Amino acid sequence: MTESQEQGLEGAGIHVNILLPPSWLERTHLDLVDRIVRALYEHPQTRAAIEAAGGGTATGEPRYVSLSELQRGAPPPGVPFLNAAIGVITVPSPRGGVQAVEAAIKEVAPPGTKVEQAVVGGIPN
Repeated sequence: MTESQEQGLEGAGIHVNILLPPSWLERTHLDLVDRIVRALYEHPQTRAAIEAAGGGTATGEPRYVSLSELQRGAPPPGVPFLNAAIGVITVPSPRGGVQAVEAAIKEVAPPGTKVEQAVVGGIPN
């Protein structure tokens, strides 16, 4: 299951990070990322946060972007972002913060997955 580190800012942050377990770094598990992203879009709180941030699914298919897909610039607003090099999926923070993300992915997240409030420049965002 998942371990959380809320840092006392429930629902107040801009993003939440899903830290994939160390086995992620040993080999590519894009099917795992697909399952997690699909679960995020299926959960009412996380879907609402993604859509409110501009990451709705025009095609009806849940989507994410990876670092390798970006040319120059930031990922599209609200779209879950995968940094495969370090095994982190960053998503907009829903109402309920870390706990809402944990609830959304609890059935698909492998043991060792952690969910944390995103930190930018040493300050939780």
